[in-house]
Amino acid sequence: MSEPLLRIADLHLAMRSFDGEAHVLNGIELTVRAGEIWGVVGETGCGKSLTGLSVSRLVPSPPARYLSGQILLEGRDLLRATEAEMRALRGRRVGMIFQDPTTNLNPLFSIGTQLIDVALHAARHSPDILDDAPRGRRRRAARALAVRMLEKVGIRDAAVRIDDYPHQFSGGMRQRVLIAMALIGRPRLLVADEPTTALDVSVQAQILQLIYDLVRERGLGVMFITHNLAVVAELCSHVAVMYAGNVVESGDVRAVLKSPAHPYTRALLAAVPVAGTRRGSLAGLPGTVPSLIDPPPGCRFASRCASAGPDCLGGKPPMVPLGETHQAACLRLTSGAG
Repeated sequence: MSEPLLRIADLHLAMRSFDGEAHVLNGIELTVRAGEIWGVVGETGCGKSLTGLSVSRLVPSPPARYLSGQILLEGRDLLRATEAEMRALRGRRVGMIFQDPTTNLNPLFSIGTQLIDVALHAARHSPDILDDAPRGRRRRAARALAVRMLEKVGIRDAAVRIDDYPHQFSGGMRQRVLIAMALIGRPRLLVADEPTTALDVSVQAQILQLIYDLVRERGLGVMFITHNLAVVAELCSHVAVMYAGNVVESGDVRAVLKSPAHPYTRALLAAVPVAGTRRGSLAGLPGTVPSLIDPPPGCRFASRCASAGPDCLGGKPPMVPLGETHQAACLRLTSGAG
């Protein structure tokens, strides 16, 4: 098995607020290898986006602070890197695709200007990105690269459209521009934070196919953050299910979706409509997510779990291996109950 591109090990993150300090990430474990697409799923507020932003150290500090853990990118702990070192890595080793292109593309600058700036930034540390062009020709080389990347992500007439502004592109085309921007520095790891949420279904399918094709072509590792299990089933090779700052189940996507072991994973799947689902027949999940300022002891899902017992409050449940690539954190799996 190849060495991981990314390994998140026992990551704990706290976030200060007016009401107190919330323990928003509670020992996250995740390993991504080249060619793998990991879907990170869970309901709103479970910590998916904070996990993804942590990889590029884009969580503002303060109010956030990392309590413990490691984020190892090709063996290098990013939590120990300086801000200057992180600026060199962003875009070059780690690419980010954000959810809303409207707020992540500057309306005052053309698409080309924004892509060229990213390419020039990456070339400061990896001159081969611009084919080692001499200093006086770097901007011309960066523009040529930007045109090629726009063509790669399916923007027609890229040599002309590169001088257009974000408002002259549709939502789907702006999302393609963000993908081009994330990939222009030739990163090894791509973090995509719900990149298709605001798009029409047909455009979503095109963006998902584009990401899949780029992974196969470049051998990228991908963290694909989403709340949509149908997208995970279609795109991802692996999945990590998060609840209240914990990864409660993870593994090969077929194994997890076919034989979900954690009660929360089963509840998520029960809430997904399928062919033949009758109106009003979807199973809801009772209760609410616990406060992360004063979380309950033990399993954070216990208050909503029909199988929970007193032992579930005794400590955080360990991950239980269920196969070569499948594991879940539930005491009922070790006791043989539930």
